[in-house]
Amino acid sequence: MYTPETAAQTAQQAAAQVNALRALILDLLFASPVITAQEWATAVERTSNTLSVATLAKWYRNTVAEIARREAQAQPVTYATNEQKEQIIRLLNHPAVTRPKKTKILLRINRYEATAAEQLIADLTALTTAPAPKGGGGARVGASGELVGFTLAA
Repeated sequence: MYTPETAAQTAQQAAAQVNALRALILDLLFASPVITAQEWATAVERTSNTLSVATLAKWYRNTVAEIARREAQAQPVTYATNEQKEQIIRLLNHPAVTRPKKTKILLRINRYEATAAEQLIADLTALTTAPAPKGGGGARVGASGELVGFTLAA
């Protein structure tokens, strides 16, 4: 039921929500190293002039997303080390690695990040250490480079 007292309470609650959202937005911006002084000044001006809880809530969500995006961009990329690249090249020289796969990896070797290089090394190691298929007379090259399973037919 609508009474002047409930209207006053509702207005006080809305004002408290607006003030709380303003404080959240400004605290978030103040603590972030990716926000410029100009953006800070604009945010202070606009939040102090806004009375809508919905608008301030939307600004808060967008501010969180934008700060997260900027911080992710600011993270330096760690590329594969020289040791990882050397290990990849050694593994690529195994006969089990097909020519198209070797070419694809070698063309991208300088663009692999450290974690992707670790995963690639694990995949290539698994490929090169897999046992030879059973039931076939095909020759294969052993770890020391000698032919295994190859016989000369007389």
